[in-house]
Amino acid sequence: MAVPEEILGLDLTVAILVVALVVVVLLACWGVRSAFPKEDDMFRRFPSCGRAHLPGLKETVATPFHNYSSDTLLIHGWADAAAVKSRLPAGFHPVTNAKTGKAICTFWVVNYRKTTVGPYKELVVVYVVADEPGVTITCGSVHCVNVINTRPGVRQYIDKLWLDEALPIEYGRQLRGAFEATPDGFVFDAARGYRVRAPAAARRALDGPDS
Repeated sequence: MAVPEEILGLDLTVAILVVALVVVVLLACWGVRSAFPKEDDMFRRFPSCGRAHLPGLKETVATPFHNYSSDTLLIHGWADAAAVKSRLPAGFHPVTNAKTGKAICTFWVVNYRKTTVGPYKELVVVYVVADEPGVTITCGSVHCVNVINTRPGVRQYIDKLWLDEALPIEYGRQLRGAFEATPDGFVFDAARGYRVRAPAAARRALDGPDS
């Protein structure tokens, strides 16, 4: 049976429109994808091409520091406000929960798999602090830490930062800040669900002296 020419013409028009639409969608997807930074684009723009000498270890290392692969666990919780205040320098005040009076604190547990100074592990004790005393929040969940992004004059204060390898410790001391070696009792077991046994010094930072 013969097919009318107008139907053939309509089918051809529809086919052309469908193909054109598919091409437009594919081009749009390609454009959006190409606009996003590549996985290592930051490292191309800021290459680790400098060199610095670490006299303590008699080693030369690359700068700036690059972290290519790591796992991070953030443990948010509440600490005794007086104990936190005792660990802060002048001008910093703990942000507290309006109902409980507890201060906001966080443990950062990081397993650096590949960096410019090799693999290492890190434990950080962090408090949420304010420029002025008496700053409180009513939040009662782990999202309370987001106050650093919503309240002017509120920020995070790193009390302790422990590492478990000599090279990144020396690198940090000379080029990035005063990092400390992990004290006795620090355990980081990534094979058992990132289990961390904090040393006494870290526990005192949260619970207060002699507790």
